Amino acid sequence: QTYARFQEDLPVCIRLTLRTPSLMPPVAQSLTEALLRRSGLLFDPTTYHTCMRVGGGNGSGDKRTLGCSLWNIAPDVASAGTGACLEAAHSLGLLERQEQNSALPPLLLDVRASHSVLDMCAAPGSKTLQLLDLMLADATPGTLPSGLLVANDTSRERASLI
Repeated sequence: QTYARFQEDLPVCIRLTLRTPSLMPPVAQSLTEALLRRSGLLFDPTTYHTCMRVGGGNGSGDKRTLGCSLWNIAPDVASAGTGACLEAAHSLGLLERQEQNSALPPLLLDVRASHSVLDMCAAPGSKTLQLLDLMLADATPGTLPSGLLVANDTSRERASLI
């Protein structure tokens, strides 16, 4: 029975980005969620993708929720406008397609704006984008992170996907 579970397909997931060029995290996430629901997309948050951090880039020491939300998309969704809505939200930088298993390492690393990170298993790039997103969210608003993020892959073919 356990072996059969490992053979099941993983759910299709999307990750809402924490920062977009023009919107702050709570606004970007709530707008993206509303847009997707209005298009008829059925999705639910995964249980472990909201992280609480003590302190932040502003040095206040306050607790804040970064909302690293990963959403499971219902497998039987076939709404006419859903695909176009997902493409539009992706092209605006509001979301990324990401599997649950690749979203865990960046959360467990607890990456901060000042950290240096080397991702040597980076292709196709969803973990790297999540790491950058976490670094941007931890930086003082209006500034870039002081850290460094380098992405590469051991496979030349896979590295071309980054």
